[in-house]
Amino acid sequence: MTKLNLRHPTPAFNDFFSDLDLWPTRLRRAMERDPLLESVGWMPPVEIEEFETELVMTMELPGLKKEQVDVTFEDGVLTIKGEKQEERNEARKDRQLHVWERQYGAFRRAFTLPRSIDGARITAQFKDGVLRVQLPKVAEAVPRGRKIEVGEKA
Repeated sequence: MTKLNLRHPTPAFNDFFSDLDLWPTRLRRAMERDPLLESVGWMPPVEIEEFETELVMTMELPGLKKEQVDVTFEDGVLTIKGEKQEERNEARKDRQLHVWERQYGAFRRAFTLPRSIDGARITAQFKDGVLRVQLPKVAEAVPRGRKIEVGEKA
């Protein structure tokens, strides 16, 4: 059996590479214009699918209720924001946290929508921790063509 000697980065590089994960958050916070949103703590994952007549956005918001989610549309921008509170049992003084992987805090996602979206008909539903936003296209954006069969010349 062959023994592999794996190199470990030097401590200076450990610090550098561990900080790389923080740069997107730091950059987002630095560019954010709203000082009230500096406490952005997590970014819920989103999927956007396109269909012939609409776009459908789904966002995972585990642990939230629909009352904790705010969806707005203004000047072509769809904004979804809310806050997920940490669950704590203050009565238990013997708590010792060993693993902390869940994410808490305020979130805000903003999407500039194409002009083909009819903002007056946007709808949103919330079920089982998933937000589903339907973004209908304006009538002019829906393809009206048809397939023309090509035959042989008679």
